[in-house]
Amino acid sequence: LLRAKEDDASEFVETPKIRNIAYCTVAHLSTLPRAHKLFTKNLEILRLYFDRLQLEQNLQVKESILDGLKSLKQCFQNGWNAQLSESLLQFLMQRMENQQQSVATSNRVRVVILEWLNELFPFDQAQIRMLNIFQLQCTDIHVKEYAKKGLLPRINRDDTSPQLLMEKKRHALLNDTAATLQRYPSFADFTSIAYEQLIGTNPSNVSELTMQETLNFANKCLSANALIWYRQQQPKESKAADDDSGDENRLLQWLESNDETNEFRNETLYESLRKQAKYVQFQLTKNGEQFMLGFERYLRLLLHAIEKFPISQSKTETLHSKTLQHLIHLICVCYPSFANSKLQKLFADILLNESVLHILFQRQLKDSILTRIQCSKLW
Repeated sequence: LLRAKEDDASEFVETPKIRNIAYCTVAHLSTLPRAHKLFTKNLEILRLYFDRLQLEQNLQVKESILDGLKSLKQCFQNGWNAQLSESLLQFLMQRMENQQQSVATSNRVRVVILEWLNELFPFDQAQIRMLNIFQLQCTDIHVKEYAKKGLLPRINRDDTSPQLLMEKKRHALLNDTAATLQRYPSFADFTSIAYEQLIGTNPSNVSELTMQETLNFANKCLSANALIWYRQQQPKESKAADDDSGDENRLLQWLESNDETNEFRNETLYESLRKQAKYVQFQLTKNGEQFMLGFERYLRLLLHAIEKFPISQSKTETLHSKTLQHLIHLICVCYPSFANSKLQKLFADILLNESVLHILFQRQLKDSILTRIQCSKLW
């Protein structure tokens, strides 16, 4: 009943009413007990529904297809294995790429693809997070909204009241767990993928919004990775003593004492930076090469944002001021690990060369007020 004419794939044999019934019937069959094995055996039915979502012109038929995709999504939630997961991921990523390259792109299709990717796959999939960041620059408000949700761990996507979220958090802390948030991607994995997609391929097409959101998310990855490690690794009985012990990170002490904002508002920030510093020391001894590559990619992304994007005289936070802040925090976090000669050499090679120093000097002379303040701290 869903066949297309042989000479034209956009014309169908049956009437819209018959096709509408067929879409609904197939979707209903997918909800029957143990039916998911038939629908997840391959991706042919799913491919048919996505194709038709673009080709069908009748609004009622489109709604039937959208409802059908919701039912099919439940099949993939129930029947899951590594091979199917990889096939589905590649299928959806390719679909989104085709949407971006197509002139007659459909925002409804984009929303559905984001729904599938964000709900079916774990939050620590760096490739999917990067896709959500790219979709933030879409003009369609619905696409943007789903992309924003895709950059928040799942507990933040629950349709619950703030009071209930606070209860969940309090309950988690009482039980000494790392809360119920899904894990962020590995810092090294995310920065490597971000570097490849923003600098390694076609940097001229990267928007300022995409760059800023990428750097912000990379920063969150490092912070979240450090927090989970800290809670898992530190012995319970020594946590309080360890937190109150003397902090030998002189750079971080200086940064905190010279913070021009309200120090109580930034208390959580500096606590997080201290934990990140300990996490970095641990990772450099365990996964030194991979983590070092992550730092290299992140540093080059930061410098790319400072060098390639135009100066703004805005009195509010800009891409340059925020990027320099990320760079300062990174140096403070890595400072206790500079006994590692490779790490020290990496920072020196990337930051202490004539062209980079010249760019930073120009930013301090001509950029916005907030950027000039951050430059002074960086020096």
